[in-house]
Amino acid sequence: MADPHLSRIGFTPRFVIQLLLLLLCSTTIFVRHVAAEDTPGTRSRKFAKSSSVFSLFNLKSKSKFWSESVIRGDFGDLERSVSKDAGKMAVYNYTSSGNLANYMKLSEIDSIYLSVPVNFIFIGFDGKGNHEFKLGPEELERWFTKIDHVFEHTRIPPVGEILAPFYKIAIDRTQRHHLPLVSHANHNFSVHAVLLGEKVTSVFEYAIRTLSRMEDVEHTSENETQEEVMWQVDMDRMEYIFETLIKYLQIQDSYNIFILNPKHSENMTRYGYRRGLSESEIKLLKENKTLQTRVLQSEGKKAFLELDKIASKPLYHMRPLSKFAWTTTEDIDTVEWSKKSMEALESIEKFNQGKDSIDIVFEKAAQMVHGKKDGVNAILERELKSDLQGLHSDCLTDSWIGQARWAFLDLSAGPFAWGPAVGGEGVRTELSLPNVGKPLVQ
Repeated sequence: MADPHLSRIGFTPRFVIQLLLLLLCSTTIFVRHVAAEDTPGTRSRKFAKSSSVFSLFNLKSKSKFWSESVIRGDFGDLERSVSKDAGKMAVYNYTSSGNLANYMKLSEIDSIYLSVPVNFIFIGFDGKGNHEFKLGPEELERWFTKIDHVFEHTRIPPVGEILAPFYKIAIDRTQRHHLPLVSHANHNFSVHAVLLGEKVTSVFEYAIRTLSRMEDVEHTSENETQEEVMWQVDMDRMEYIFETLIKYLQIQDSYNIFILNPKHSENMTRYGYRRGLSESEIKLLKENKTLQTRVLQSEGKKAFLELDKIASKPLYHMRPLSKFAWTTTEDIDTVEWSKKSMEALESIEKFNQGKDSIDIVFEKAAQMVHGKKDGVNAILERELKSDLQGLHSDCLTDSWIGQARWAFLDLSAGPFAWGPAVGGEGVRTELSLPNVGKPLVQ
C-alpha cells in the first residue's frame, strides 16, 4: 500500500521506481559521455535537442530540469536501454524467492549468541588486605565455572498484558503487536577473575580514609568510642576512583564487579558509602541560613578529585576465550595509576585539614551543586532556594552499582541491615555478605 504522505506530494510508487531506474541508467550514460570526450581520436556524441530524458544531463542554460511529467513521457527511453530478457529474469528471480533471505541466499540459523564478558576483580585478597586474607584460583574455579552459562533472551511482559502472537498485527492503531517471550538470541556469559596487587589495595584504603567524614556532625570523641562512631565515605568521589581504574585497564566493554577487602584504619572501624548528605548534615544545613547562602553563591572552584592524564595499561591484549580464567596483575602493571591516584588524594587530604563541621558540610554541598550534572545538583539547588523540606539522606551501604557497567562490594564495610523484620524480598541482614573475619565453613 502506498504511503499517503508520499502520494500527497506527488511521490507515487510508479514515480519512485522510474526515478531509481533513471539514476541507474544516467550514471552509465554520463560515464560513457565523459570517456568519449577525454579519449583522443574519438568524437563525442551530441544528443538531439528533444524532450528525451538523456538531455536532462546536458545541463546548459536552456536545458530542462527533471520533473515528473518529463520522466513519465520519456520512460520508454529507459525501458529500451535495458535488456528486456535480463530485466524479466531479475524480476522473476526476486518474485519467486518468496522472501528477501532466499533472494540473497542467506542460510538459516537456529540462534545467535551475544558474548557477555564479566570480570570479578578482587582487591585486598593478596594477603595484604583485611585479616591478611589470601585468595587463589583453586578456591574460585569451582564456583565461577558455574556462572559460565548461556541464557536465552526472554521478554518479561508487564503485569496485566494480554499476550498475542508477534506476527498478528491488530487493526486498532493504538494496540502494538507483541514480541515473543522467548527469542532466538542467547546471552553467553564468560566469567574471569582478576587479582589486583598491593599498590591498588593501598590506593583504595587511602581513598576510604581521605574521602570519609563522620556521619553525625555533632559527634565528639568524648561521647562514643571509635567502635561506635559511624563514618560515611563520599561515593560521588569514590566513583571517580573506580572509573579511572577501569579506563586505565581498558576493560570498559566488560561488566566489572569489584570485591574489596581493605584493612580497617585505626580510628575508623565502622564505615559505609553514601551519596550526598547525612540526616545530621541536612539538619545543620536547614538551621544555618548563612551556610545556605554560601553554597548558592559558591563558584565551584573547590577541591575536586581529578587525576592527571596517564597512559592506559590494558589488562588484556586479547581477552581469553576460555570459560574461566584467573589473571594476576603485578604492581608494575598498575604503578602509574597508583602513583597519580595517591597524589590526587594527598591534595584532597591537605585541603580538608583543620576544617570544622560547618566547613565540611559547605564543601560537600558545594561539590554537589557544581559537580556532575546528573539531577542531584538541580534538586539540591532547588531545595536551597526553598525550605529544604524535600531533602532526605540515602542509606549507608557497603555495595554500589555504577552507571558504566561496574559495581562493587566492600566486605570490610558495614555490616548493614534493612527491610521487613519478618523477612521476605528486599531484606538485608548482617549475614547477607561474607565476613572474612569469621572462619569459612565448608
